[in-house]
Amino acid sequence: MSAEHTPAAKEASTLRIAESLHPGAAIWNRLLAAILIVGILVRVYLMLRAQSTEEDFYITLRYAENIAAGHGFVYNAGQHVLGTTNPLYTLLLAALLKLGISGLVSAKLIGLCADAAAGFFTYRLGKSMGRPGCGLAAALCLALAPVNLTAATRGMEVGLVAAAGIAAWSYWAEEQEAAAWLCAAALAMLRIDGAALAIILLVATVLRRRLQGIKPLRDLLPWRGMLLAAAVSAPWFLFATIYFGSPIPMSLKAKLTVYGRLIPGRFPHLAEFFTLMLHNPFGLAMGVGAGMAVTSLVYTLLKCRGGKKRTVPRETLLAAPLFWIALHYTGMAFSHVVLFGWYFVPPTPVYYLAATTGLALMFAPSAARAIRWTPVSLTTVLAVSAVGMAAFTVPRVQKTLIADQKVETDLRIPIGEYMAKVSRPGETLMLEPIGYIGYYSRMQIIDVIGLISPEALPSYAADVPQPDHDLWMRLHPHWLLLRAGQRKDLLAYEQGLPQSKRLEAEYMQSNTWRDPLHPSAEPVFYLYHRH
Repeated sequence: MSAEHTPAAKEASTLRIAESLHPGAAIWNRLLAAILIVGILVRVYLMLRAQSTEEDFYITLRYAENIAAGHGFVYNAGQHVLGTTNPLYTLLLAALLKLGISGLVSAKLIGLCADAAAGFFTYRLGKSMGRPGCGLAAALCLALAPVNLTAATRGMEVGLVAAAGIAAWSYWAEEQEAAAWLCAAALAMLRIDGAALAIILLVATVLRRRLQGIKPLRDLLPWRGMLLAAAVSAPWFLFATIYFGSPIPMSLKAKLTVYGRLIPGRFPHLAEFFTLMLHNPFGLAMGVGAGMAVTSLVYTLLKCRGGKKRTVPRETLLAAPLFWIALHYTGMAFSHVVLFGWYFVPPTPVYYLAATTGLALMFAPSAARAIRWTPVSLTTVLAVSAVGMAAFTVPRVQKTLIADQKVETDLRIPIGEYMAKVSRPGETLMLEPIGYIGYYSRMQIIDVIGLISPEALPSYAADVPQPDHDLWMRLHPHWLLLRAGQRKDLLAYEQGLPQSKRLEAEYMQSNTWRDPLHPSAEPVFYLYHRH
């Protein structure tokens, strides 16, 4: 075997390539700062130009305003139902409202700062893996990828969830136990499904300490971090159990129950999930890179397990975070719950880091030989990449945000304001899109999906032939707002019922609204008022 093909020679070659890709800590930090600033400026631009806010944010905002006003943690006055999936975010908004800061402004600023924090901790995790360049590239993806830009500007909590998750893994990789578990506790209070991270964090810590030669159980478990997380989160979980009856949001149970009935099939969203993940060149590249990273990690872990060496390569720090987001993606792909765009945001820091690491494994050695990586060349490559991504994504995201907001501004807000005028105090309105309409109407809301109305869920039992018919028959709301599709299905079902059990026997049509984007089409909402 020639000298240049020995294992030692190959290892030395790999080290030389790695060194050529690491021009120095100072340049990495400056480039990271530039990327974060670009991400912030792009988000501010989109916020000012599109002024778009997500429908579901107004559910959270109504809870926050009721808390700040002293009415309690409620959506409808007097009804203790945890219908928001983000209690910590809701409480944060309520605190800022109490200080006199607009809830909408607070939400947008929180989203902006959360995305910057996610980029910062993504870079730190990449640095801990020995791949700061991959961390930098992943931060650039977070700054300019469409799914992150869209969610960050619409008031949702998912950017904060993403930041808490990647911060927990970054601190774990740096063996900062207390900080990692504090982030895990915050994540569990932001979204209850975030508690999965704490379980994986515990297992990953135990395995790492075993590899470090630690054997006694008392030393394997991260007692300090776990007790700190318990101390921080216990007050909320105790309060939620007493106040709501359970710390698990009603919205979680409602979605599983209702969508399980309305969206049949064993894997109803599997094809849609892969289409959304891989439908454009960026998504395809990320998918290929992530696949390569997973393959490389599995190979490395198997090799380490079979060998005598106890030293594990630093890239394997990505294994536990990857397992965490794999659970998230599996739930999305196989669940009956509708795939809303913001569901894709929380895993993106880890996903982008895995993807850029995989792509580096595929192309970095060739690039290192072809290009002499200096601070100038590295800055040039990242600048060109940023300009290219921004030129492609920002106009498209802006166009989408403006079009989506037009529907809210010209349709749902007017419906809510109309209901506020025509309804009497204490009257109930039953409908499905409870965000904008529920917020602007200020009425007592009955949610047909059950997010804030557990009394709606029995209508989705298997022995109920038509949920919408059963809902109005059982709950008798004063007002009923139906989508065109709901109305069509309801009236078709009731044709086979006696006249006394049809909608028209108790309700009269009061108003209709058309889609502002298609004003000549049939109405999209029909309002009924009880006789």
